[in-house]
Amino acid sequence: MHSNFIMTTIFIFVNLCFHRVDAKWGFYNAMDLTADSNAGVWNDLPNVNKLMRVTVYLDSFESREAADQKLNTLFQNAHKNAFHLIIRFAYKDYQNQDTFTIKADSARYAQLLKTNRTIITAIQAGFLGPWGEWHDIATTPWDTTKDTSDAKNIKQYIVNQWKKVGRPIQLRYPADIATYYRNDAMIGMHDDCLGAQGVDWKTSQDSGTWDKPNTLTRGDIPATKTWMITRKSSLSNAESCSDAGDSISNCKDLLNVLDLYKISSYNLDYPANIKNMVQDSSCQKGALAIMHKWYLSGMTNMTRSQNMTSF
Repeated sequence: MHSNFIMTTIFIFVNLCFHRVDAKWGFYNAMDLTADSNAGVWNDLPNVNKLMRVTVYLDSFESREAADQKLNTLFQNAHKNAFHLIIRFAYKDYQNQDTFTIKADSARYAQLLKTNRTIITAIQAGFLGPWGEWHDIATTPWDTTKDTSDAKNIKQYIVNQWKKVGRPIQLRYPADIATYYRNDAMIGMHDDCLGAQGVDWKTSQDSGTWDKPNTLTRGDIPATKTWMITRKSSLSNAESCSDAGDSISNCKDLLNVLDLYKISSYNLDYPANIKNMVQDSSCQKGALAIMHKWYLSGMTNMTRSQNMTSF
């Protein structure tokens, strides 16, 4: 299960010689889009990649029309500057959003994203819970085997709206993928805390990524990891949290977890030690080569499953 080693070594060697950065994969910056924020795009990472993850807080705007206007400005800037976006919608007041509002918003913004799909690399499911990450509210209980019919309904409604855009979709937890989208190649994961509790195969759980109970593996960490990395899926994305600053202490560990979990894009904004790590050109090129490999693999899986001619 750990041996993509030969394929990765060859791929890294080729990329070290002929590497071309593409805005659809690799390192990305992250920004929140609110009523008070700038809708510009920028890059301050140690390469020329033009990829951003944008979290749109809808309830920060006085109206959905105001949110639309800010989003359209963002899209115009992205088109103009050849950026691609990983996008997510959320609410600051996540505890007090009713199902009608969430369904209306997901349908509304599926249409807007579809119009701008050429600059959308992936859509993170969003809308539910803090940061739109599907935890800490009634419709996203810790144990997905205990999801109510209302929880199942709203989760599937959101994802079905995003499917209309025709771009890869990312869920925070493999548990939700295993429970609802086991054989769906459009669905990848967003690991919010890569390496947070270390990089050990049997015990590292990435702040709930791998030990959240589900209908397939019941939260068994090695079993969930094995299932997730052997299934055919589209793009998976990751970022780290403060704990990973201690546990991912060298480039070898970073490259190992990126490759093991098939990560095609990675947020380097935080923690600082990992951003500093890839200032080293060989580490940077190795990471980019791995992410490029899994971008091509994921998009190939998705296009084949959807009978698409290209990505």
